[in-house]
Amino acid sequence: MNHDQVLDYCPECGQRLPVFDSVSIKYCPHCGINLMSPNQEIKPVEDTHHEESISHSFTSYTRVDINQARIVESENSLKRLVIEKLAESGQLFFKTICILVTVLIVSVGGYFLISYVSAHSPITVPAKADNYIDQSAYLVKQELQDAGFTNIKMNPVDDNTLYDVNMPLTGWRLYSVTVDPGNVIKISIAGETDFQKGDHFDREARVVITFYQE
Repeated sequence: MNHDQVLDYCPECGQRLPVFDSVSIKYCPHCGINLMSPNQEIKPVEDTHHEESISHSFTSYTRVDINQARIVESENSLKRLVIEKLAESGQLFFKTICILVTVLIVSVGGYFLISYVSAHSPITVPAKADNYIDQSAYLVKQELQDAGFTNIKMNPVDDNTLYDVNMPLTGWRLYSVTVDPGNVIKISIAGETDFQKGDHFDREARVVITFYQE
């Protein structure tokens, strides 16, 4: 008999054989014949009730053979189940990694995009130039830094005269308007000293704050 041939019925007694998915039994459970014998040929069945005349000397062997086949089948089924579960777990893990990588890429890309736009967008001046005169120079600097300016220079001077009031015609000075120590005398952004609130400048535009320092 061909070892690869799957039998549904015993070639000797004609009884139906138990069939398993992954293992074959060696002995017929009804007549005890060795189903794996290379000399065994399939014979036509003449009497389906032939089992009554069969010797019971093979009974113990055939029961052990079927029980072993069932055990092997159970083990193979368990192995297939474990492999399937591992495959499902692997697919779930792979999908989770893909999602996390996608979220990370989107987050990092969004961060760099926002940073690029912020770094290249123009700055809006929060107040006009006159509003900064005679104000604390360092408070003015902080306000402009908060607005986004990055190139600010502090220019201290030892003259606190803001401007002179002169007599008409003669030009004689009547009095001078001065500022307190640490206050702004003049301020310029990109060379402009008369900028207005809402004007736009590049964030790297040069800001010069001239203030009185004793």
